[in-house]
Amino acid sequence: MSVLVTLEINIKSENMGDLTDFMKRDLHHTRSADGCNGLTVHANQDNPNNVVVVVDWDSREQYEAYSSWRAERGDLEKVGSWLAEAASVRFFDNLRL
Repeated sequence: MSVLVTLEINIKSENMGDLTDFMKRDLHHTRSADGCNGLTVHANQDNPNNVVVVVDWDSREQYEAYSSWRAERGDLEKVGSWLAEAASVRFFDNLRL
């Protein structure tokens, strides 16, 4: 069953350019990862430093394998240094209603 993964992050104001540059350069890896069906990035209209990334995966296991790959590359540590607070990652099943 597919899983929708949301990543909500609050970026330090001085690091928003770093984040957008990183994403422009690097999100093609996510979009082409095994099991990724699509990815969108959204900025909060009331707080542009609040960003939500929404990714549709075939399975949570495929997301976790991808996340491990990002950790091995040091990407999670790099992006983590730009955050104002801890990221929120949530997993949603499609209820197919």
